[in-house]
Amino acid sequence: MSQALCQLLVFEALSGLMLFASAVPLEAQSTTDRARTMSICELVAKGKQYDRKVVRVSAHLLSDDIHPMVLVDSRCKLGVTLVREGEGERHSRRSMALDDLDHALATGMAGTLDKEISGVFVGRFRCRRQPRRAERLLELFDVFELSVVKK
Repeated sequence: MSQALCQLLVFEALSGLMLFASAVPLEAQSTTDRARTMSICELVAKGKQYDRKVVRVSAHLLSDDIHPMVLVDSRCKLGVTLVREGEGERHSRRSMALDDLDHALATGMAGTLDKEISGVFVGRFRCRRQPRRAERLLELFDVFELSVVKK
């Protein structure tokens, strides 16, 4: 193999790594790496503390493909609305895991009607006080440890 071809292959490999690293916004990458994974219950209980921060949340995803998606945990009653790309902050690059999540939601019956989806969801948390309730949103950047199990 010629040296020029080897250099081209190395460049393409590095370019691919740079594209993958850019799937999560640069501002969120270092924060995400340091953040510990918490439960939805903890996030809801300490909402003000995490408002506008990038968080990692272990949760189950509920969706009927009509209403907004919600991240839940069976250990507590409240959930967090999941806001996808295009609804919250726009990111020019997507991770392959987000594509896998989209595929899982579109396969079989709509949303999670015939499947259970769980994982570690990474995004910017927003906790807004409304007159009678708090609105909790997670603007999704990425997902890890994605699990899809047929019901």
